[in-house]
Amino acid sequence: MLEIFLYVLVSGITALVVTLFVRSRDRNLVNFEKLKKFTEKQMEDFEKFLNTKSRELEELLV
Repeated sequence: MLEIFLYVLVSGITALVVTLFVRSRDRNLVNFEKLKKFTEKQMEDFEKFLNTKSRELEELLV
């Protein structure tokens, strides 16, 4: 009887740990995707800024 109780207890704890690990990993992946999108947006904005400044500089030199 004690062996069955311990087996169920250990199985339950293992399932809980695995579930928490998977959820944590999924959250990190979601955060990584958000950060990746944000970084890509920042790079696009910076590229637009550089293009604008480049055109302004060309106009000043002409």
